[in-house]
Amino acid sequence: MSLFAIQRSTPIYSTFALLFLFLAFMLVNYACGKSNPDRHDEDLRQIDEYLTANNLQAQSTESGLHYIIDNPLEEGASPAANSVVTVKYTGSLLSGQVFDFSDTPVEFNMSGLITGWREGLQLMKIGEQAWFIIPSRLGYGNSSVGGIPPNSVLLFSVELIDFH
Repeated sequence: MSLFAIQRSTPIYSTFALLFLFLAFMLVNYACGKSNPDRHDEDLRQIDEYLTANNLQAQSTESGLHYIIDNPLEEGASPAANSVVTVKYTGSLLSGQVFDFSDTPVEFNMSGLITGWREGLQLMKIGEQAWFIIPSRLGYGNSSVGGIPPNSVLLFSVELIDFH
């Protein structure tokens, strides 16, 4: 084989290698993000049990986020998906085990938050306090993060202080 033939074939091998790596990445990404319908049903069952046991009435979104806004305001703007929000919050499991909180205001870029937070914060106005009951697929899914077990329904108390 001539040197010319090797140089011409190298880009083909590189292209196939890159294509293989891309397809492998997409397969892994799809498998990790794939929703489990049984898990979703189980999450909704747990949320309904929690609401019933605590005599709470919550609204829900099409995605499955349940939320309660304490003393909703009639007027005011809500953050957008690309906003930076300032909040105080407490995060816990439905068992009451607190896994995170802030006593002082903290600032987050909405794009870096879990889906349940991004969706819930866009329903709030500055000065409102809310409860988000987040099914696992809108939280951390089947991943274990910090003290949060995989497939956990999350409960957050959130106060929206400001956004820009």
